[in-house]
Amino acid sequence: MAWFFTFWSPSAHPRHARFIFFFAFVSFLLIYLLVVWIIVGDNIPGYLFTAGEQILEKGDLQVSSKERQQKKEEMFKDIATIVADKCVNPETGRALTLAMVERAMHEIHYSVSAKAAKKQALDVIRLLQEDGSLPISRAHMRLQITLLKRQAEYVKELLEPLLEKIEEEGEKDGNATIVCLIDPGRYREVEEVINKEAKKATLEVLDLAAVQEETVV
Repeated sequence: MAWFFTFWSPSAHPRHARFIFFFAFVSFLLIYLLVVWIIVGDNIPGYLFTAGEQILEKGDLQVSSKERQQKKEEMFKDIATIVADKCVNPETGRALTLAMVERAMHEIHYSVSAKAAKKQALDVIRLLQEDGSLPISRAHMRLQITLLKRQAEYVKELLEPLLEKIEEEGEKDGNATIVCLIDPGRYREVEEVINKEAKKATLEVLDLAAVQEETVV
């Protein structure tokens, strides 16, 4: 029997050893497929596809989890930036810092979604206003209205319910000018009044978010 073991020894016949290993692997694979066939019946391709899909999905989750977390953090900061740019402290009229907004968002446990950052920023503003921990309101728009002098008083009366504040009245090139603050949500209404009631009038946006020069740190 010694010749038999010597003949089949891997060190004596490396090629035979590789063949035996390959034969054993194929046999194991066939046995595995037979067991799978007994368990799942004729749906072997579907079973294998589902199993492979799950493996790929889990691998993708592991590989991209850090990337998704990074994207969430970037979206969170983008939303906070929009809120800080568009809002002020209504008690002081001063701008809110990015750090203040981010801290407030963490305190209300805000979680980003798949919606656009601008839409989420509006949601955040509403949630922060409801929470009340951070005094916050939309910053006013600063407009300049230029119109004929004879129309100024009439148009100003029509606009008065829509304006938050008239900052300045004057003249420019023989026309009357009104610099005022409005809530951004009323811009369309102001524009409609100007277009309908004031001939040759112009409406200019001087500042999308009018705030005090100093900012709260």
